[in-house]
Amino acid sequence: MTSARYFDTTTLLPNGQVLAAGGYSGSAYLASAKLYNPAAGAWTPTGSMTVPRYGPTATLVPNGKVLAAEGVNGSTYLASAELYASPTDTSAPTASPTQSPAANAAGWNNTDVTVTWHWTDNAGGVGIDPANCTATSTTLALGGGSLTLNATCKDLAGNTGTASYTVKVDKTNPTITASAIRADSTAYIAPACVARGPFGS
Repeated sequence: MTSARYFDTTTLLPNGQVLAAGGYSGSAYLASAKLYNPAAGAWTPTGSMTVPRYGPTATLVPNGKVLAAEGVNGSTYLASAELYASPTDTSAPTASPTQSPAANAAGWNNTDVTVTWHWTDNAGGVGIDPANCTATSTTLALGGGSLTLNATCKDLAGNTGTASYTVKVDKTNPTITASAIRADSTAYIAPACVARGPFGS
């Protein structure tokens, strides 16, 4: 967690995230709340309660909201309650692909290429689901030429993002065809073979 709090309340949400709300920081009673995304291993701020609550109760209700009730605000014991609704996430993840090794100045590679997709969810989103995201792709089984790699990623809200990336691969060495040219720039012609007898006759 990015800041200390105790006597807060934590609730496991239907999307797999954990809501931590209220509590005491050691110097102030807290109304703030944070979401923990286990897939990303990170906490992010979310909507605050209307009043600070130290030691409240929290109950997940059938519609997926969380009922936060009672608690203490300074010297005031609270009889109020409020509902928390998870942020709505309707945007799909996006990719920022990179390739290794990098292409040469002409945009080509002479070895197989691995593309790393680097997926991120939109700002305020619930986070990506790494188990349902393409992490890397390779040209290993695709031969050569201009090759398009495709990938998908799903976030914890069920939105699916897609991405494409094109690489150019040529693993074939050049071939050389040579011919001899005489000093007078005419083509060289090999002399004919003349059969002779055993005494040169």
